[in-house]
Amino acid sequence: MQVFLSYARIDDELPASEPDGRGFVTALDQDLTYVLRQRGDLETTIWRDKRRIDPADQFDAVIKNDIDESDLLLVVLSPNWVKRPWCKLELDCFRERWKHEGEEGVKHRIIIASKRFVDPATRYSLLQGQVGHNFFEFEGPGNSGVQFEFFSRGKARDDRYYTHVEELAQSLSLKIQQIGKKTIQGRSVPKQREAKDQRARATAASVTPPADGLARKIYLSKPASDMREAYSRLVDELSGAGYAIVPDPAVNIPYDSSAARFVDEALAQTNVSIHLLGESAGYMPEGCDPIVKLQLARAKAWVDAANRDDNGANEGFRRIIWAPEVVEAHSDESASDDQAAQFATPSSAGMNRDPQNVLKRFDCELTTDKVLGGNLSRFVDFLVDHLRQSELGSNGVSAINEDDWVYVYHVPEDTKYACDLMDALREHGVSVSPPVFEGPPAEVMRIHKQRLSECGAVVLCWAQATEAWADANTHELKDWRKLGREKRFAYRGLLAGPPPGDRKTVFVKYPRKNEIDIIVNLSEGSRPLAEAVDRFVHPTISHAP
Repeated sequence: MQVFLSYARIDDELPASEPDGRGFVTALDQDLTYVLRQRGDLETTIWRDKRRIDPADQFDAVIKNDIDESDLLLVVLSPNWVKRPWCKLELDCFRERWKHEGEEGVKHRIIIASKRFVDPATRYSLLQGQVGHNFFEFEGPGNSGVQFEFFSRGKARDDRYYTHVEELAQSLSLKIQQIGKKTIQGRSVPKQREAKDQRARATAASVTPPADGLARKIYLSKPASDMREAYSRLVDELSGAGYAIVPDPAVNIPYDSSAARFVDEALAQTNVSIHLLGESAGYMPEGCDPIVKLQLARAKAWVDAANRDDNGANEGFRRIIWAPEVVEAHSDESASDDQAAQFATPSSAGMNRDPQNVLKRFDCELTTDKVLGGNLSRFVDFLVDHLRQSELGSNGVSAINEDDWVYVYHVPEDTKYACDLMDALREHGVSVSPPVFEGPPAEVMRIHKQRLSECGAVVLCWAQATEAWADANTHELKDWRKLGREKRFAYRGLLAGPPPGDRKTVFVKYPRKNEIDIIVNLSEGSRPLAEAVDRFVHPTISHAP
């Protein structure tokens, strides 16, 4: 989860006599982060705007976006904070973000750390009703006398500062546990993330997942009733990202003894399965385990088969399992689900769950499994990124990272054809780089080697070039380590363009193992077509190694 730290910048200033000290807000941010990490919380992040002055004009979109991404608001309260209009705007923005939970729900997401005293009666309504954590005390009784600040002039001057940091970390942890149930089950998507998802879906709308091949088909397990909402969200996200979902989301697993065959037929089309584990095991088809256990078991069988057959079609098959720490208590409307209760331990709905222990209730954990907890939004983000970047194919084919680029290597005679391909790739948002031809041969070769060592992926564009050129350059790509690379290519591609020829046909049809991952044969055509662009933007295995 993300915690937005709202503060007045003047409260982080240092006196001229203590230039090497830490501002109070900086110290609180750093020390609080340290305590959270020491407590084992590596996923909670604290965000604050570190600029030294307030934005000069309209409310900063960066701040607005980060408030929208935040689950908690930590207010460093002081008279300075109350006087700063930007601090009030941050509070209003946070209220707007979580207004669907009502006024009390918003209050529950706010924690106060008071640097100096502010009369509770004068605070904004959202900040009333909680004591907060005071990093000061009055020397006299009843809020009288001089205020003694535990942290002042760039350093802690009282050990109670560290005690209150520990207590503040504890409060954050408790808040996270308390709101985790809501966040996991029904978190609304921030506006900027929603816009990003819409753009991604618009981009993917023109991409039709291939009817054959494994890389863009995903087995998404049919859930029990307590995970149907999460299942629907994943169907939308994965479909929007260009993946084909099997089994068909509109079709249920049969209730009769054909259920296992139904699952196996769907698993045979993929090399990854995704499983959502709540509390229920789901309905029980005739003569089978409940559907949650059944799908885990059948996917395990495919993992075992892949491990036994290094050349199998499903080499590298694996399971991805999401078992959120908190699941809403759920009243199952299905009598069949009730029938399956014998297969689950007593319900822990509403309680913190350990993902590995949850999996053990349904199936054994495999060494190749990825087992995750956390909230649904983060699992979705992880899943889409993991599927794009992971080595789905037998040769480790994956999509290139946003910051990477494709090296389109060719001979001078094929420059025009290669430029057509590079233009098409750039239209799809893929950065490209051509080879260098002019200059001393040694310098040209040095640049070529440098391109191979730094690019994300490489495509050999073969049109007028000779078979010997194609043979030599595909062989050069066999061992990425010898090219001075720090990691393997996302993919190694070969685009065979016109003119056609018998030797070109033989080369494309019988490639050597582990030299080229993606082969597109357009030698009968005239210029790079959409098929070629799609293969290199959304890579898939195009031949068996």
